[in-house]
Amino acid sequence: MNEYLTVTNDEYSIVKLTENSEKLLCGGTAVIMKMAKEAERVPKSVKEKKQKKSKAAAEVTLTEQDEVLFEKLRALRLMIAGEEKVPPYLVFSDKTLAHMCALRPKNREEMLTVSGVGEHKYEKYGERFLTVIRNG
Repeated sequence: MNEYLTVTNDEYSIVKLTENSEKLLCGGTAVIMKMAKEAERVPKSVKEKKQKKSKAAAEVTLTEQDEVLFEKLRALRLMIAGEEKVPPYLVFSDKTLAHMCALRPKNREEMLTVSGVGEHKYEKYGERFLTVIRNG
């Protein structure tokens, strides 16, 4: 290469400019660098994003009635996430909410059979979600 930098052999190595670097810094020499080309991203429509969040990510086929409950559970999850200042997916994932819609648990034991609900999350959020499920 053109050796614009050098490293000293002292106890603590130091990177220093060389005589060649003066030409570069003063504009007498140009440096050409090839960059990797990024693949173009195709933006998704708002409807596609919403469908992905509400149905595809859930991996459960929801009825129209289930969709209404799913949106209520998402609203509760968003409220809890705001209270705790955490992202909503840390409360429960969309998949877990969809599983709640499909199973419609009525009590603690049934809620613990929902994928993504363990003892800890049940203690923190379970009763609030059961209330929404019971009230439909």
